[in-house]
Amino acid sequence: DRECVFVCEAKSRSAPRPLEEATAQAAHYAALSGLPPLVVVPFLGPESLARLECAGVSGIDLCGNAIILAPDFHIWRSGNSPQPGGSRPIREVFRGKSSLIARCLLLRPRFPSLLAVRAYALERMPSSRLSIGTVSKVVSVLEDELLVARGPDGLRVADGPALLRRLLDRYDPRPTASVEGRTDLPAAEVWSRLGTHAQRSPSFLYTATGLGSAARYGVLSASDSLQLHVSDLGAAQGLVELRETRLFPNVELIEDGTQVPYFDRRTDSGGVWASPVQTWLELMLTGPREREAAAELERRLLHEGGESL
Repeated sequence: DRECVFVCEAKSRSAPRPLEEATAQAAHYAALSGLPPLVVVPFLGPESLARLECAGVSGIDLCGNAIILAPDFHIWRSGNSPQPGGSRPIREVFRGKSSLIARCLLLRPRFPSLLAVRAYALERMPSSRLSIGTVSKVVSVLEDELLVARGPDGLRVADGPALLRRLLDRYDPRPTASVEGRTDLPAAEVWSRLGTHAQRSPSFLYTATGLGSAARYGVLSASDSLQLHVSDLGAAQGLVELRETRLFPNVELIEDGTQVPYFDRRTDSGGVWASPVQTWLELMLTGPREREAAAELERRLLHEGGESL
């Protein structure tokens, strides 16, 4: 049986940046009107509610979640899920071809323009056919999530660790198919045959997996066996003369027809190695020893830049 009158700012989106803008606007109106400030957005999760509490601003959403900071009573209600279509979907910008934009920004944290981001992505994966519209859409979502900031000098990564975590949350490592076995060919011959076939058939893609590339970045010791992502399992199996067996295998072929694991491949030391971002993702999804190696690779990614690794 208590009442309080608020001055309100409403937004149609719930991402951190629109919420931050609404919070500032409501606080400004409160200073002018003398009424306590309130924001209304489609959805408020626990983190958003906590952010509002720290700012001293009340908030309600369209799902039944709220924080009310009235002069003589407080209310906190959370746990209700977002309604379908009630908040802007962000998950797909971290999957598939769209995820290449986040990977570009982790390799080079500053770009003068969206066109420069697209050119950089196409340089590392010419077949990706990224449009400038896709790049613009993805960067806008990353801005709303406060992961990227835009200014007069272009755009830059605002929160590298969070950007990595979002990629990890949405990374799906499940292969189409895989085969394990032995070959009598030396590693140099395996790489040579795969490279020759790729020159003749440009649609054929191959690279060492992230786990298989960890030694290249100096975070794990090299393995005696080869673990490879390939876009055509049958073709690769024939090229390397692989005999299926689980008894002392020295080659594993993992089929992945997407472009993601082949983005930003590094060719040196006679092999083709996964990007440091792909390597970090795969290490994080394995065992404790691999996650320790991922921590070192993450430090280098964020402080040295993935481009230089």
